[in-house]
Amino acid sequence: MEGAHALVRDLLAPRLLAGGEVTAQTFGARVADILGHRMAKAALETAVLDAELRFRGVSLAEYLGATRIRDCGVSVGIATSLEALLEEVTEYVDQGYRRIKLKIEPGWNLWPPCARSSGRSCCPRSTPTPPTTR
Repeated sequence: MEGAHALVRDLLAPRLLAGGEVTAQTFGARVADILGHRMAKAALETAVLDAELRFRGVSLAEYLGATRIRDCGVSVGIATSLEALLEEVTEYVDQGYRRIKLKIEPGWNLWPPCARSSGRSCCPRSTPTPPTTR
């Protein structure tokens, strides 16, 4: 990691900044004489593409020619409290995420995990009565 950071800092970034306008299309030619270090180059090229697309207001899907829109989800890690978990989930819902995968602490489950999943393998053999409060 330190080698990649040094390469970007000392060779790649100065080369890109000194040469005028750079795009994802022209990036490869600018750094072609620097041998190896494909991951460091890919990281910087991806950053250039991200900046270029954001500037143009084009999504990555649009740039790549996607023809269908799919729901996007997010995985939420274990929170410090149930309230913090609910706050984080609310933020993701407000951002437009339609699928949210939760990781919860033991004892936080208010309803069997299978109640909202497609498989039944995670269900206990006897299903308790559903909770009446949210």
